[in-house]
Amino acid sequence: MKHKSWPKSTGARTVEGKARSKMNALKISPELHTLIKEMNHLMKQQKEIFNTISKSAYVCAKG
Repeated sequence: MKHKSWPKSTGARTVEGKARSKMNALKISPELHTLIKEMNHLMKQQKEIFNTISKSAYVCAKG
């Protein structure tokens, strides 16, 4: 290959362009990607709630 254009590439510069380029490597639909991110967020919240309840139960049991 004689001409390599990518060494001069600067990549996406705008927020919209960065979001679009981020999705280029995505192997699932954008909707599923959004659902997975939301599920991970909810699981993190659930873990925090569980830890809070566990600490409270330990303090109550300890007396």
